[in-house]
Amino acid sequence: MKEKIWAKISYLTGLLPVGAIFGLLVYVANIEIKDFDLWLHLAAGKFITLHKYVPDVDFLSCTIAGDHWINHEWLFQVILYNLYDNFGPAGILKMQIGVVLVTMLLLLFLGDTKNKQLSTSFILLLVYLVYQQRFTIRPDIFSLLFFAVYIYILALHIDKKWVLPFLFIIQVLWSNMHGFFFFGPLFVLIGIISEWMKRHIKLPYEWNETGRLTDGEYNRIKLAFLTVSLACLANPSFVEGALYPIRVFFGLSGENKIFFDYIQELQRPLSWATLFQRDQYMYYKLLIFLSAISFIFNRRRIDISALLFWLIFLFFSLRAIRNTVFFAFAAYLVFITNILTLSYRDIVPIKFSNK
Repeated sequence: MKEKIWAKISYLTGLLPVGAIFGLLVYVANIEIKDFDLWLHLAAGKFITLHKYVPDVDFLSCTIAGDHWINHEWLFQVILYNLYDNFGPAGILKMQIGVVLVTMLLLLFLGDTKNKQLSTSFILLLVYLVYQQRFTIRPDIFSLLFFAVYIYILALHIDKKWVLPFLFIIQVLWSNMHGFFFFGPLFVLIGIISEWMKRHIKLPYEWNETGRLTDGEYNRIKLAFLTVSLACLANPSFVEGALYPIRVFFGLSGENKIFFDYIQELQRPLSWATLFQRDQYMYYKLLIFLSAISFIFNRRRIDISALLFWLIFLFFSLRAIRNTVFFAFAAYLVFITNILTLSYRDIVPIKFSNK
């Protein structure tokens, strides 16, 4: 009885730093409005709300007025304008607080907060320290929310009947809020590819069996890919709107490359010269190191889907500063996955961890 009481006290005490992280998150997310893109989104949202349609030409510019425009963020703009119109600046700040709070709660629920409180809390703190740089009222915050929702559903509820219609709705919302909506189908595709590899390729150690899906789950995730891919078409520009992110991605190496030289958030977060410097990306670097180390300690039971997921978002984050938060989420998830079956005796020599 005494041991149970002390275990309960230990668990509740371990929740205090988690509560502190969320308290800090709410406080910092309630900062002043400082992103200049806000005025574009408010103006576009006002036009769409008043005229009841999404324009397909630029109506805000002087030099390129009338040029073709795929406004893939129109739904965010409508929500933003109506909140501002009804509640003022406080309304859109509360929206930001709500979105980042739900996003971090989903990450918390994905972690093991009962058996591995110390490691989960510490990694969650690092994620917060990277995440706070994107506490700006932009559609990015919804992409990060949908990112967390997708992983939460795919990791814990893929066998439920409600998953397919729910993912369809989420993907439709994402496809009309931000250009990173292609992550949705990508997540499901990673699951399909990794499961195919487990079934048809001889992998090292126990990788073929780690995280392997049942036949029913495998068929469901294939159907999920078709479902969310079709959901991408539910936008004002239809096929052109669905293919927009791919067209932009492949156009970045052309004439648009100049933006990477002059827009700070599009510059690379790391270089050989800054790799070991203590700069503003220190927490991002630490997440790279810790998540990589977690694969080494868990090398015998690596889930190939987690490894592919980590590699893709590491490459994505190295391309631009704005993408580092997406890697922070990915690093947290793979770290939690890797330590799930590990004990401290797997890491610390027995003579130091023996009771």
